[in-house]
Amino acid sequence: VPFRNVRINLPEGDNFILKKGNAGKVEEFKVIHQMPSINIKGISLLSKNDTDNNFAIGTDIDLSYTSNYDGFSGWSISEKIRSKINFHGLGHQLNNLNIINNSAENTALFIQRPYGIIRDLSMLNVNINGGGNSGGIVGYGDNIKIHNIYITGKIKGNHAGGIIGSAHNNTIINNSYTNVNIEGWSNAGGLVGEATTVYYGGLNINDSHSLGNIKSYYYSGGLIGYANAGNSSYINIGESSFKGNIEGNIASGGLIGAASSFSYGLSGNTILSIKGSYASGKVFSKQHAGGLVGDTYLSGVDAILEIKNNYTTNSVLGNKDVGGLIGYGRYSNGESGNNGWNTFKKSNKLNIINNYSIGQVGTINNGDLDTVGGLVGRIDFINSQSTLPALNRISNSFYNIET
Repeated sequence: VPFRNVRINLPEGDNFILKKGNAGKVEEFKVIHQMPSINIKGISLLSKNDTDNNFAIGTDIDLSYTSNYDGFSGWSISEKIRSKINFHGLGHQLNNLNIINNSAENTALFIQRPYGIIRDLSMLNVNINGGGNSGGIVGYGDNIKIHNIYITGKIKGNHAGGIIGSAHNNTIINNSYTNVNIEGWSNAGGLVGEATTVYYGGLNINDSHSLGNIKSYYYSGGLIGYANAGNSSYINIGESSFKGNIEGNIASGGLIGAASSFSYGLSGNTILSIKGSYASGKVFSKQHAGGLVGDTYLSGVDAILEIKNNYTTNSVLGNKDVGGLIGYGRYSNGESGNNGWNTFKKSNKLNIINNYSIGQVGTINNGDLDTVGGLVGRIDFINSQSTLPALNRISNSFYNIET
C-alpha cells in the first residue's frame, strides 16, 4: 500500500505540541487512546469544547464495540453544527468502525460539518450502512483538508464515498487511498460520493487513489460519483487513479460518474478538470458509460471542462452512449446578456487534450452502436438564447494506441 505511515506512540494526556517555525503558532493537542463514549439517545461528542479541538491518536484503537450500538451514526466534533477540528492520527489505526443506521442523514467517523484538518490515519475494515451522506471519515464536509488517509472496508448509502459522503467548498484530499466497496442509490464514489462547489469555492483531489467495486443506480465513479462545479468555482482532480469495477444504470465513469459545470454571468470561469490521472478495470452502465466520465454537462457562460494528460485501460460497456473517455456530453452554446451585475458575451469550452484509451469499448444486449466511440460516445449541442458557438477541442488524443 503506498500509504506513508510512520507511527508515533504517545501516552494519553496534553503532551503533544506542534509549532510552525520559530515564530509560528503553538498548537497543543490532547492525545487519546480511545474514542469518547457513545450516547445512543443523543449526540456522541468528541469534545464539549466549541473551539480548539486539537486531538492526536497515541496508539491503535479497536472500534469493534461500535457494532453494539443500534442507532449510532458517528461522532460529532462538538454540540455546534460546524466545529473546527485538528485531528492527527500520528500514523495509527482506527479499526473495525461499524455503523448501521440507514435513517441517519450523515453517517461517518465524524458526522457534522467539521472544518480543519484530518491527517495521517488508517481506518481498516470499516462497515457503514447509512442513509444520506455516508463516508469513511466525514459525512458532510466543507473547508476540510484530508491528508495521508488510508481506508478499507465497505460503505453503503445515498451520497456514499470512501472518505467523504458529500463534499463542498474548500475541500482538499491529498495523498489518500481507499480500498472500499461502495454501494448506493445515487452518487457513489471511491473517494467522494457527491461534490458540489459554488461562488469562488473549490475542491481539489491530488495524488489520491481508490480500489474496489462501486455500484449505484445513478452516478457511479471511481473517485467521485457526482461532481458539480457552479458559479465561478472549481473541481480539480490531479495525479489520481481508480482500479476496480463500476456498475450502474445511468452515468458510470472510471473517475467521475456524472460531471456538470455551470455559471451564469459571475466574473471568472467555472472549471472542472481532470489531469494526469488514469482508470483501469471495468465500467458498465445501461446509459452513459465512460472510461473517465460517464455524463458531462456544460451550461450557462464560461463553463469549462478540461480533460488533459489522462489514460484509461478499462473495458467500458453499456447499451447507449459508451466512450473510452466520455460516454455522453451535453453542451450549451453559451449565453450573452446582462445579469444585473455585468454584461457578458462568452462561450463554454470542452477541451480533451493528450489522452488515450486502450480498453474494450462496446455495447451489450443489442445496444445502440451509433452512440459508441473510442473517445466519446455521443455529444449533444443544446441551443440557447444566444448564437454564440460552444468551443470544443479534441486534440492529440487516441483510442487503442499507447503513446
